[in-house]
Amino acid sequence: MKNRGFTLVELLTSIILIGLIIGLAVPAYGKYINKSRKNSFKETLNGLSRAIEIYIASDSSRDYSDPIPLDAIELEAENISSITDGSFYVKKGKVIFVDVSNGYYCGNGYKKDLVIYDGPCKKES
Repeated sequence: MKNRGFTLVELLTSIILIGLIIGLAVPAYGKYINKSRKNSFKETLNGLSRAIEIYIASDSSRDYSDPIPLDAIELEAENISSITDGSFYVKKGKVIFVDVSNGYYCGNGYKKDLVIYDGPCKKES
């Protein structure tokens, strides 16, 4: 009578191989997710910049050279509800963001030269 089945060594080898594959895949997946969220935040800021440009064009009576909180104006842009904090000003026709945050990332600068940091923006006390 011949026994059919796996030996203990075969089972341990397969478990170790599966563990190695998972050990390599999970960190790579985490980096991919983080990069995707950061790109999504950047695209949200680009859309927000376009919405601010349209808003400014419709309300040219106001001076936008000093920082203005984003919640001080009414904007309609995709994913704007994810923005929790920040302000902007206009310099030479360019919308420049100051400490715009969604709680996970912080963005500063003009949309082409936007600098995004991990974590929320640090508030000065």
